[in-house]
Amino acid sequence: MPLSKLLSFPNVILQLKKSAHNLSKLALIFFILSQASCMLTSSTQVEKENGSASSHSTRTNISLNIRPKTSLNLILIRPAQPVATLVLMPGGPGKAGISGVNITNRVDFVTLTAEMFVAQQIAIAVIDAPSDQPDGLTPRYRQTKTHEAELAMIIERLGNETGLPIWVLGISRSTLSAMHAAINIENGLSGLVLLSSITNIPIGSGAINLTDLSLNQVLIPTLIIAHKKDSCQGTPPRGATEILENLKNSSNVVVKFFQGGFESGQNPCLPGTYHTFNGIQDKVAGLIAEFIKNNIKSSNRSD
Repeated sequence: MPLSKLLSFPNVILQLKKSAHNLSKLALIFFILSQASCMLTSSTQVEKENGSASSHSTRTNISLNIRPKTSLNLILIRPAQPVATLVLMPGGPGKAGISGVNITNRVDFVTLTAEMFVAQQIAIAVIDAPSDQPDGLTPRYRQTKTHEAELAMIIERLGNETGLPIWVLGISRSTLSAMHAAINIENGLSGLVLLSSITNIPIGSGAINLTDLSLNQVLIPTLIIAHKKDSCQGTPPRGATEILENLKNSSNVVVKFFQGGFESGQNPCLPGTYHTFNGIQDKVAGLIAEFIKNNIKSSNRSD
Protein backbone atom coordinates (compact mmCIF):
# COMPACT_ATOMS: atom_id res chain seq x y z
CA MET A 1 0.00 0.00 0.00
CA PRO A 2 1.40 3.46 -0.90
CA LEU A 3 2.69 5.52 2.00
CA SER A 4 0.44 8.42 0.99
CA LYS A 5 -2.65 6.29 1.62
CA LEU A 6 -1.33 5.07 4.94
CA LEU A 7 -0.78 8.65 6.05
CA SER A 8 -4.25 9.72 4.87
CA PHE A 9 -6.15 7.32 7.11
CA PRO A 10 -8.44 9.48 9.33
CA ASN A 11 -7.89 7.28 12.39
CA VAL A 12 -4.12 7.62 11.94
CA ILE A 13 -4.38 11.42 11.95
CA LEU A 14 -6.69 11.27 14.95
CA GLN A 15 -4.34 9.06 16.89
CA LEU A 16 -1.44 11.35 16.11
CA LYS A 17 -3.39 14.27 17.58
CA LYS A 18 -4.14 12.28 20.71
CA SER A 19 -0.74 10.58 20.91
CA ALA A 20 0.20 12.27 24.16
CA HIS A 21 -1.84 9.70 26.11
CA ASN A 22 -1.71 6.79 23.66
CA LEU A 23 1.92 5.84 22.97
CA SER A 24 1.13 2.21 22.20
CA LYS A 25 -1.03 3.10 19.19
CA LEU A 26 1.57 5.60 18.00
CA ALA A 27 4.19 2.87 18.12
CA LEU A 28 1.88 0.67 16.04
CA ILE A 29 1.59 3.39 13.41
CA PHE A 30 5.36 3.68 13.13
CA PHE A 31 5.58 -0.11 12.82
CA ILE A 32 3.07 -0.10 9.94
CA LEU A 33 4.97 2.70 8.20
CA SER A 34 8.27 0.85 8.56
CA GLN A 35 6.78 -2.33 7.12
CA ALA A 36 5.35 -0.42 4.17
CA SER A 37 8.79 1.09 3.55
CA CYS A 38 10.36 -2.36 3.58
CA MET A 39 7.87 -3.57 0.98
CA LEU A 40 9.02 -0.77 -1.31
CA THR A 41 12.61 -2.04 -1.14
CA SER A 42 13.42 -4.73 -3.72
CA SER A 43 16.31 -7.16 -3.95
CA THR A 44 16.51 -6.24 -7.63
CA GLN A 45 18.65 -3.24 -8.49
CA VAL A 46 18.58 -1.65 -11.94
CA GLU A 47 21.79 0.01 -13.04
CA LYS A 48 22.19 2.42 -15.95
CA GLU A 49 25.52 2.78 -17.71
CA ASN A 50 26.67 5.17 -20.43
CA GLY A 51 23.30 6.95 -20.30
CA SER A 52 21.78 4.60 -22.85
CA ALA A 53 18.55 2.68 -22.34
CA SER A 54 20.05 -0.30 -24.20
CA SER A 55 22.84 -0.54 -21.63
CA HIS A 56 20.58 -1.14 -18.62
CA SER A 57 21.49 -4.15 -16.51
CA THR A 58 19.46 -5.75 -13.76
CA ARG A 59 20.99 -7.31 -10.65
CA THR A 60 19.03 -9.89 -8.69
CA ASN A 61 20.06 -11.70 -5.53
CA ILE A 62 18.67 -15.23 -5.54
CA SER A 63 18.81 -17.35 -2.39
CA LEU A 64 18.26 -21.08 -2.92
CA ASN A 65 17.34 -23.50 -0.13
CA ILE A 66 19.50 -26.29 -1.44
CA ARG A 67 18.93 -28.66 1.49
CA PRO A 68 17.57 -28.47 5.06
CA LYS A 69 19.02 -25.50 6.97
CA THR A 70 21.38 -24.68 4.08
CA SER A 71 21.11 -21.84 1.58
CA LEU A 72 23.18 -20.73 -1.38
CA ASN A 73 23.29 -17.16 -2.69
CA LEU A 74 23.94 -16.09 -6.24
CA ILE A 75 23.80 -12.82 -8.12
CA LEU A 76 22.18 -12.77 -11.54
CA ILE A 77 23.19 -9.78 -13.69
CA ARG A 78 21.21 -9.38 -16.91
CA PRO A 79 21.86 -6.92 -19.73
CA ALA A 80 18.94 -5.48 -21.68
CA GLN A 81 19.01 -8.17 -24.39
CA PRO A 82 21.01 -11.21 -23.21
CA VAL A 83 21.68 -14.12 -25.56
CA ALA A 84 22.83 -16.64 -22.93
CA THR A 85 23.46 -17.07 -19.21
CA LEU A 86 26.97 -17.90 -18.01
CA VAL A 87 27.36 -19.40 -14.53
CA LEU A 88 30.64 -18.14 -13.07
CA MET A 89 32.14 -20.44 -10.44
CA PRO A 90 34.92 -18.81 -8.38
CA GLY A 91 38.12 -20.83 -8.12
CA GLY A 92 39.95 -21.70 -4.93
CA PRO A 93 37.47 -22.07 -2.06
CA GLY A 94 34.63 -20.77 -4.25
CA LYS A 95 33.76 -17.78 -2.07
CA ALA A 96 32.46 -14.74 -3.98
CA GLY A 97 31.46 -12.78 -0.89
CA ILE A 98 27.94 -11.99 -2.08
CA SER A 99 26.20 -9.29 -0.06
CA GLY A 100 22.80 -8.25 -1.34
CA VAL A 101 23.33 -7.51 -5.04
CA ASN A 102 27.06 -6.88 -4.67
CA ILE A 103 30.20 -9.01 -4.92
CA THR A 104 32.64 -8.14 -2.14
CA ASN A 105 35.45 -10.59 -2.91
CA ARG A 106 36.56 -8.98 -6.17
CA VAL A 107 40.01 -10.46 -6.61
CA ASP A 108 39.82 -13.44 -8.95
CA PHE A 109 39.03 -13.85 -12.65
CA VAL A 110 35.36 -14.68 -12.09
CA THR A 111 34.48 -11.68 -9.95
CA LEU A 112 36.62 -9.25 -11.94
CA THR A 113 35.11 -10.16 -15.32
CA ALA A 114 31.41 -10.35 -14.42
CA GLU A 115 30.52 -6.95 -15.87
CA MET A 116 32.72 -7.59 -18.92
CA PHE A 117 30.43 -10.45 -19.95
CA VAL A 118 27.33 -8.34 -19.32
CA ALA A 119 28.73 -5.71 -21.70
CA GLN A 120 28.91 -8.50 -24.32
CA GLN A 121 25.18 -9.27 -23.87
CA ILE A 122 25.88 -12.35 -21.75
CA ALA A 123 23.86 -12.60 -18.54
CA ILE A 124 26.01 -13.90 -15.70
CA ALA A 125 25.31 -15.67 -12.44
CA VAL A 126 28.07 -15.55 -9.81
CA ILE A 127 27.55 -18.27 -7.21
CA ASP A 128 28.76 -18.28 -3.63
CA ALA A 129 29.67 -21.16 -1.34
CA PRO A 130 26.76 -22.85 0.51
CA SER A 131 26.03 -21.61 4.02
CA ASP A 132 27.12 -24.94 5.55
CA GLN A 133 30.58 -24.58 3.97
CA PRO A 134 31.87 -21.45 5.81
CA ASP A 135 35.49 -22.18 4.89
CA GLY A 136 34.63 -22.67 1.24
CA LEU A 137 34.66 -25.67 -1.08
CA THR A 138 37.42 -28.23 -0.81
CA PRO A 139 38.47 -30.26 -3.87
CA ARG A 140 36.84 -33.31 -2.26
CA TYR A 141 33.56 -31.48 -1.79
CA ARG A 142 33.53 -30.42 -5.45
CA GLN A 143 33.44 -34.11 -6.40
CA THR A 144 30.46 -35.06 -4.23
CA LYS A 145 26.90 -35.87 -5.23
CA THR A 146 25.84 -33.16 -2.79
CA HIS A 147 27.67 -30.53 -4.81
CA GLU A 148 26.39 -32.00 -8.05
CA ALA A 149 22.81 -31.67 -6.76
CA GLU A 150 23.48 -28.00 -5.90
CA LEU A 151 24.69 -27.29 -9.41
CA ALA A 152 21.69 -29.04 -10.95
CA MET A 153 19.38 -26.90 -8.84
CA ILE A 154 21.21 -23.72 -9.86
CA ILE A 155 21.09 -24.58 -13.56
CA GLU A 156 17.39 -25.45 -13.39
CA ARG A 157 16.54 -22.24 -11.53
CA LEU A 158 18.50 -20.05 -13.94
CA GLY A 159 16.93 -21.78 -16.92
CA ASN A 160 13.48 -21.04 -15.55
CA GLU A 161 14.48 -17.50 -14.55
CA THR A 162 16.04 -16.41 -17.84
CA GLY A 163 14.76 -18.78 -20.51
CA LEU A 164 18.23 -18.67 -22.07
CA PRO A 165 20.92 -21.26 -22.89
CA ILE A 166 22.94 -21.96 -19.73
CA TRP A 167 26.73 -22.22 -19.84
CA VAL A 168 29.08 -22.93 -16.95
CA LEU A 169 32.59 -21.57 -16.41
CA GLY A 170 35.20 -22.91 -14.01
CA ILE A 171 38.73 -21.76 -13.30
CA SER A 172 41.41 -23.73 -11.47
CA ARG A 173 39.67 -25.69 -8.66
CA SER A 174 36.22 -24.85 -9.97
CA THR A 175 36.99 -26.63 -13.24
CA LEU A 176 36.23 -29.74 -11.18
CA SER A 177 32.74 -28.38 -10.47
CA ALA A 178 32.16 -27.29 -14.06
CA MET A 179 33.30 -30.60 -15.54
CA HIS A 180 31.22 -32.67 -13.10
CA ALA A 181 28.21 -30.60 -14.14
CA ALA A 182 28.94 -31.19 -17.84
CA ILE A 183 29.28 -34.95 -17.30
CA ASN A 184 26.43 -35.62 -14.88
CA ILE A 185 23.71 -33.02 -15.44
CA GLU A 186 21.77 -34.25 -18.46
CA ASN A 187 19.29 -31.44 -19.01
CA GLY A 188 19.57 -27.68 -19.17
CA LEU A 189 23.28 -27.22 -19.85
CA SER A 190 24.35 -25.81 -23.22
CA GLY A 191 28.11 -25.28 -22.97
CA LEU A 192 31.29 -25.47 -20.89
CA VAL A 193 34.25 -23.12 -20.40
CA LEU A 194 37.43 -24.23 -18.61
CA LEU A 195 40.33 -21.98 -17.59
CA SER A 196 43.58 -23.14 -15.96
CA SER A 197 42.21 -26.65 -15.65
CA ILE A 198 43.33 -29.09 -12.96
CA THR A 199 45.29 -31.85 -14.71
CA ASN A 200 48.42 -32.39 -12.59
CA ILE A 201 47.33 -32.86 -8.98
CA PRO A 202 49.43 -35.41 -7.03
CA ILE A 203 47.68 -38.56 -5.83
CA GLY A 204 46.49 -38.24 -2.24
CA SER A 205 45.97 -34.48 -2.36
CA GLY A 206 42.19 -34.77 -2.10
CA ALA A 207 41.56 -33.66 -5.65
CA ILE A 208 41.26 -35.53 -8.90
CA ASN A 209 42.51 -34.50 -12.32
CA LEU A 210 40.00 -33.65 -15.01
CA THR A 211 41.67 -36.14 -17.30
CA ASP A 212 40.74 -38.93 -14.84
CA LEU A 213 37.04 -38.22 -15.30
CA SER A 214 34.73 -39.68 -17.95
CA LEU A 215 35.30 -36.89 -20.45
CA ASN A 216 33.81 -38.95 -23.28
CA GLN A 217 30.42 -38.29 -21.68
CA VAL A 218 30.67 -34.55 -22.37
CA LEU A 219 28.50 -33.77 -25.39
CA ILE A 220 28.21 -29.98 -25.22
CA PRO A 221 30.49 -27.34 -26.82
CA THR A 222 33.62 -26.79 -24.75
CA LEU A 223 36.17 -23.97 -24.71
CA ILE A 224 39.48 -24.74 -22.95
CA ILE A 225 41.77 -21.80 -22.10
CA ALA A 226 45.26 -21.78 -20.64
CA HIS A 227 48.07 -19.27 -20.17
CA LYS A 228 51.39 -20.28 -21.67
CA LYS A 229 53.23 -19.02 -18.58
CA ASP A 230 50.94 -20.54 -15.94
CA SER A 231 53.40 -22.01 -13.42
CA CYS A 232 50.86 -23.38 -10.94
CA GLN A 233 51.82 -27.03 -10.43
CA GLY A 234 48.30 -28.43 -10.71
CA THR A 235 47.32 -26.55 -13.89
CA PRO A 236 50.13 -26.80 -16.46
CA PRO A 237 49.30 -25.35 -19.90
CA ARG A 238 49.79 -28.74 -21.56
CA GLY A 239 46.73 -29.95 -19.63
CA ALA A 240 44.46 -28.07 -22.04
CA THR A 241 45.60 -30.30 -24.90
CA GLU A 242 45.25 -33.41 -22.75
CA ILE A 243 41.61 -32.53 -22.03
CA LEU A 244 41.00 -31.90 -25.73
CA GLU A 245 42.29 -35.36 -26.60
CA ASN A 246 39.79 -36.95 -24.19
CA LEU A 247 36.72 -34.94 -25.22
CA LYS A 248 35.88 -37.31 -28.04
CA ASN A 249 32.12 -36.72 -28.17
CA SER A 250 31.77 -33.01 -27.59
CA SER A 251 29.96 -31.24 -30.41
CA ASN A 252 32.65 -28.55 -30.61
CA VAL A 253 35.96 -28.25 -28.74
CA VAL A 254 38.38 -25.33 -29.00
CA VAL A 255 41.67 -24.83 -27.14
CA LYS A 256 43.14 -21.35 -26.80
CA PHE A 257 46.50 -20.42 -25.28
CA PHE A 258 47.03 -16.86 -24.09
CA GLN A 259 50.19 -14.96 -23.34
CA GLY A 260 50.80 -11.49 -22.00
CA GLY A 261 49.58 -9.83 -18.86
CA PHE A 262 51.73 -9.67 -15.75
CA GLU A 263 52.24 -11.21 -12.31
CA SER A 264 51.87 -9.24 -9.09
CA GLY A 265 51.31 -12.15 -6.71
CA GLN A 266 53.92 -14.43 -5.17
CA ASN A 267 51.91 -17.67 -5.21
CA PRO A 268 51.59 -18.84 -8.84
CA CYS A 269 48.24 -20.51 -8.07
CA LEU A 270 46.51 -17.43 -6.63
CA PRO A 271 44.98 -14.25 -8.13
CA GLY A 272 47.30 -11.63 -9.56
CA THR A 273 49.21 -14.14 -11.70
CA TYR A 274 49.26 -15.68 -15.16
CA HIS A 275 47.19 -18.49 -13.63
CA THR A 276 44.24 -16.08 -13.43
CA PHE A 277 45.12 -14.14 -16.62
CA ASN A 278 46.08 -11.05 -14.68
CA GLY A 279 46.13 -7.97 -16.91
CA ILE A 280 44.39 -9.63 -19.87
CA GLN A 281 41.03 -10.50 -18.30
CA ASP A 282 39.21 -8.39 -20.88
CA LYS A 283 40.75 -10.26 -23.81
CA VAL A 284 39.91 -13.64 -22.28
CA ALA A 285 36.34 -12.57 -21.49
CA GLY A 286 35.93 -11.29 -25.04
CA LEU A 287 37.00 -14.63 -26.52
CA ILE A 288 34.64 -16.53 -24.23
CA ALA A 289 31.69 -14.30 -25.16
CA GLU A 290 32.48 -14.74 -28.86
CA PHE A 291 32.66 -18.54 -28.51
CA ILE A 292 29.31 -18.66 -26.71
CA LYS A 293 27.59 -16.44 -29.29
CA ASN A 294 29.00 -18.39 -32.25
CA ASN A 295 27.82 -21.70 -30.80
CA ILE A 296 24.35 -20.29 -30.14
CA LYS A 297 24.14 -19.09 -33.75
CA SER A 298 25.29 -22.50 -34.98
CA SER A 299 22.72 -24.24 -32.80
CA ASN A 300 19.94 -21.96 -34.05
CA ARG A 301 20.87 -22.70 -37.68
CA SER A 302 20.80 -26.46 -37.07
CA ASP A 303 17.38 -26.19 -35.41
